[in-house]
Amino acid sequence: MTGGARGFGLAIARRLSEEGCRVVIWDVNYANSTAASLEPCLCRTSTSRTPLRELESAAATQP
Repeated sequence: MTGGARGFGLAIARRLSEEGCRVVIWDVNYANSTAASLEPCLCRTSTSRTPLRELESAAATQP
């Protein structure tokens, strides 16, 4: 979920999680992402500070 740490993105992430979906929250604000991941309905999530260039590199290797 891009921008999932607040506002509409967080509301959508909450709803999807409540419906049983696994949710990955992506937000440029690490503090907001961490706070969102600690919410009871999103507690199955984890946070990471992976640099964007590493994520892009990993995505480029996928078929």
